[in-house]
Amino acid sequence: MKRLSKSRYTAFCQCPKNLWLKVYKSEEATVDETLQPDDPELDYTNLDGSVHNGGEAMTIYPQIATMSPADADYARQSLLKYCCLDTLAMVKVWEKLKEMAE
Repeated sequence: MKRLSKSRYTAFCQCPKNLWLKVYKSEEATVDETLQPDDPELDYTNLDGSVHNGGEAMTIYPQIATMSPADADYARQSLLKYCCLDTLAMVKVWEKLKEMAE
């Protein structure tokens, strides 16, 4: 993550997954989709499997109950890979926010 100084922000940092976190001096915060992450470890397009974003995860999860055992296993593995990367992204956001607060 990169921290940038902007006059109207108390914090302005690039977060994983195409997002920028902006914390305004008024203590409001927004998350804006703008740029690709600079950490290749957080590239969702390189995930093996059929799940690359939250929408795909929400779509495939309820379908697992009606899939063949082989397809259900593939879907579960795809979900696990996606969730693992998504959790890592949230950990990195938390670490940066904690660092900025100190």
